[in-house]
Amino acid sequence: MGSIKKVAEIAGVSPSTVSRVMNGTAKVDEKKKKRVLEAIEEIGFVPNELARALLKKTSKIIGVIIPNIENPFFSELAKSIEKEAYHNGYKILLCNSNDNTDKEKMNIQVLNQINADGIIIMTNSELITNNVINECKIPIVMVDRKLPGGDEIANIQSDNYKGGRIATEHLIQCGCKNIVCIRNQLEYDSGKQRYKGYRDICEEYGIKEQYIDCKYDYEEGLKAAKMLIKKYPDVDGIIACNDIVAISTYKVLIEAGYRVPDMVQIVGFDNITFSWLFTPEITTIHQPIKDMGKLAVEIIMKNIKGETFNKENIFDVNLIKRQTTKLRGANKMKFAVVGSINIDMTVTAGRIPLKGETIKGDTISYIPGGKGANQAVAIAKLGEDVTMFGCVGGDNNGQRMLDNLKNMGVNTNYIQVLKDVPTGIAMITVGEGDNTIVVVPGANGKVDKEYIDSIKDVLETYDMVILQHEIPLETVHYVIEFCAEKNIPVVLNPAPAAQVPMDIIEKVTYLTPNEHEAVIIFGENQNTEELLKKYPEKLVITQGEKGVSTCLKSGEILTVPARSTHVVDTTGAGDTLNGAFSVEVFNGLGIQNALIFANTAASLSIEKFGAQAGMPTREEVNKELGR
Repeated sequence: MGSIKKVAEIAGVSPSTVSRVMNGTAKVDEKKKKRVLEAIEEIGFVPNELARALLKKTSKIIGVIIPNIENPFFSELAKSIEKEAYHNGYKILLCNSNDNTDKEKMNIQVLNQINADGIIIMTNSELITNNVINECKIPIVMVDRKLPGGDEIANIQSDNYKGGRIATEHLIQCGCKNIVCIRNQLEYDSGKQRYKGYRDICEEYGIKEQYIDCKYDYEEGLKAAKMLIKKYPDVDGIIACNDIVAISTYKVLIEAGYRVPDMVQIVGFDNITFSWLFTPEITTIHQPIKDMGKLAVEIIMKNIKGETFNKENIFDVNLIKRQTTKLRGANKMKFAVVGSINIDMTVTAGRIPLKGETIKGDTISYIPGGKGANQAVAIAKLGEDVTMFGCVGGDNNGQRMLDNLKNMGVNTNYIQVLKDVPTGIAMITVGEGDNTIVVVPGANGKVDKEYIDSIKDVLETYDMVILQHEIPLETVHYVIEFCAEKNIPVVLNPAPAAQVPMDIIEKVTYLTPNEHEAVIIFGENQNTEELLKKYPEKLVITQGEKGVSTCLKSGEILTVPARSTHVVDTTGAGDTLNGAFSVEVFNGLGIQNALIFANTAASLSIEKFGAQAGMPTREEVNKELGR
């Protein structure tokens, strides 16, 4: 790998000149500098970074000490730290202590020796405070922990107390009355606060406080869960100290004959990636792991620059409702549809006319429609709680649309009526079992950012948001960004076809194009199977007579075939499918069962005339499925 002496020899300069070039400590003649750099490249010389750090009193290194690298929470946190450090021109030195205080001490001492510019530590031991942190010369940021009497420059936590409260309250709303908390052994402040939140809600609702102690570990979770069902056999709700323990608890419950969520419901904590990769997906408390890691680096950077920062940093948390809990009785899931409201001017004819051709029609009808309104009605007819967000004109059509949605069971309280603007209209030609559609946006074009800002506080209270492309695309993306920030699941039906930015695709929960729309979004170079495998259990592609397909997390392509049916009017079939799919996948049936249900609902809808009129009830779908 060479040496400074060798570089100097090749470049024809002194070793001190080579050092000055590498360190940038003094001005060097440009010709000499060029020769030095060429010589370094020629022999592949790599400077001793440690030695340079000792000389320059800085290493451009941030130390990261975590208690257990096998815990996905810590590995995801470390990933975020590394990304932000790299962005600032720094490297990280990752140390895994395995909950060993002596290893933590040694790691800090090593980082001291190499002149690390900062240390980010997640310790599980209060002993390290007095023994090491208070004596450390390097600025320390504590993450996910708060130690009494510590001399760290800042600490970063989530609102663990709130997390414990909302997890417990959610289980109560789900009908649970015998709730057990699998708590950390109260060694850490985070665990103490989560348990306090659980205990306070139990007291407020008059529920008996019950707990099992457990470490943040899969194997320990198995032991704790076995102990739990032995001690509390009538348990109907469980709060796990983290998502990994929630997963191990689920395993034990299933092996013991408990059904989740029908008999026992589970809430985890952290919202690690495994929480939604696991089947069933884990209902959990989301703490912003990426933001916590990013802030830790930002604080160290500010400390280096002498800028001010907050010592106490607490991030908000929120509940992510998934498949291990299910609201019962009156407390239904709340669905929000943000989209178009149209009047469908529908003409039937023997066939669809060719370009430039005039033919005689058979009938003309004015039918309530719009992809957004259609999907809202599909959800309402399945017996779910759904609210429509959008705009109509101050004309007769607008009033007709409002009245129709109300009659269908859709909440219209937040639909804005705009004077001097026509209600959107869709001109539909139906013939030979197919249709063509031309949409004139009207008031739908006024569903803008300003309107969204006016309903954000309300929108935040919903459990799922469904979107389409019949309102301005910038509005669609704006809503998706907002939902991603608030961790609200989103179903995006990208119709009419339009390109969807990759960052938007990443932020939606489900993307449901047809084959034509998929080509517009992703291009023609990839076949359907390749596309589906890129986005397992996110991308759902409808394929007409072929059915509907997705890729399971196992990598298997799932295709639910189309049901044989008598076609009367295909208008609204896709909207029916999207509405039914949104309901069932969020009600915890799993993506395969949700697609079977939705595909059946869509097939029933085309046996009747009119988009909304043809949409089936839950009873009709269940009857067709033999339930």
